[in-house]
Amino acid sequence: MTGLRRGLGVNLLSDSCTQNSFEISSGVRPLEGAASQPAALGAVVARDDWRPLRLDEAAVLFPAEPVSLASAVSVTDFGEDLVTEAHERILPGIDGGTDTDHDQQAALRGFQEKILGLLYERQGLVPESLGAVDVVVHRPDQLSTAFNEGLNGFMGLHIDSHQRLPFGSRDGAMTLCSINVGFTDRFLNFVNLPVRSLLELLDAEGEPPPESSVGLKDTFFRHFPDYPILRVRLAPGQAYLCNTQNTIHDGATNDRGLPDVSLLTINGLPDSVPRRAVAFA
Repeated sequence: MTGLRRGLGVNLLSDSCTQNSFEISSGVRPLEGAASQPAALGAVVARDDWRPLRLDEAAVLFPAEPVSLASAVSVTDFGEDLVTEAHERILPGIDGGTDTDHDQQAALRGFQEKILGLLYERQGLVPESLGAVDVVVHRPDQLSTAFNEGLNGFMGLHIDSHQRLPFGSRDGAMTLCSINVGFTDRFLNFVNLPVRSLLELLDAEGEPPPESSVGLKDTFFRHFPDYPILRVRLAPGQAYLCNTQNTIHDGATNDRGLPDVSLLTINGLPDSVPRRAVAFA
C-alpha cells in the first residue's frame, strides 16, 4: 500500500494557510541515533524525498468544506503581533531562575487564555476544558522534535498518550494547538490516518490490536513503511490544531540556523466544524 488513503482531512482556516504549504514523502526511514525501546521498531522519520502534492492526493487531503476538528489536521494563523508579544514576554524568561518561573507560568497562562479567545472569536471553538501550556525551544536542523526523557533521545514519528486513553476513545482526546513563535519556518509531519484506521489496516493483515501507542506505530510502519508521510510548513505566527493522541505525527525544525520556538497548549475543544477566518489580524 503506497497511495494516500482517505482519512483525516486538512482544514485551512486562514488565507495565509494554503495547499502550497503541504508536501508528501514516500514513506519512512530509521532515525539514526534515536531513542528506542527493547524489541521495538525504533524511531522513524519521513524519507527526504519531499515533493508537491498531485491533484489526486490534494483531492483526498483537502475536503471541499471544513470537517470536524477530530477528523482533521487544521492550520491557522495567529499573526505577527502574537509572535512579537511572545518574544517580548516569554523568551526572556526561558533561562530564568526560580524567581522568573512564576512570572513565566503567568505569562504562559495569559497566552493560553488569549489563544483560546482567538479560537473562539475566529473559529467558533468554545473550550470545554483547560490543559497544559508550555514553550519549547529546539535547535535548527532537527528531523524530530519529540524527545523522550526516559530514553534520552528523539522518538521520531509517534502517537501521544498524555491522557492514557484506550484506542477506542482516542477520537475524543484533547486537541493540541502548536504555534510557531520562532524566527523562521518549522514543520509538522503526520500520517493522515486516525488510530481507528490504523487498527483496521492492521486487522486486515492479521495483526491483533497492539497494547500501546508505541506498539501501534511500530506495527503500522513495519507493515506499511511506504505509506506516505505529509508535512506542512508553518511560518512564524501559523499554527496547527491536531488530536495528537489519535494521529502519528512529529515536528521538524528549520535549516536556517535559527532557534525553533513553539508555544504549545492542549485543551478540550468541541468536535465541531471550525469556522474559516478571513484573517488573523
